[in-house]
Amino acid sequence: MSKRQKKVADALATPPSGEEVKEENKLARFSRGVRAVMPACIQQLFQAVGDELRSVYRRPREALLSVVNLLCVLFTALMLWRVLVVYSNSPSPVVVVLSGSMEPALQRGDILFLVDRGPDLKAGDIIVFK
Repeated sequence: MSKRQKKVADALATPPSGEEVKEENKLARFSRGVRAVMPACIQQLFQAVGDELRSVYRRPREALLSVVNLLCVLFTALMLWRVLVVYSNSPSPVVVVLSGSMEPALQRGDILFLVDRGPDLKAGDIIVFK
């Protein structure tokens, strides 16, 4: 048995002191009180999160695969944004109308995709300033 295994075995074999028992009892009473006050839907949510975390520890390969998938989604979104920046020749190719100053043509909350067309302006073009 290694030193570390021996330390763990000794720690598990040693009965807790009176102070440790009091702290454990306080924590148990607190958690029972919180569970009594908490709505059932939130309890179920916490239970589901706890179950999911336990399954992550049991299957680390699946957890790693989930992280890789998330990174792929984020990388794809970033690349799409960069393509829009290059295509539009604008540092912010997507903007949202914040005020009603462009009504009735553009409403508050409208999403605009900007493209820098250079000096070729014609009647009806909307010019956006920084």
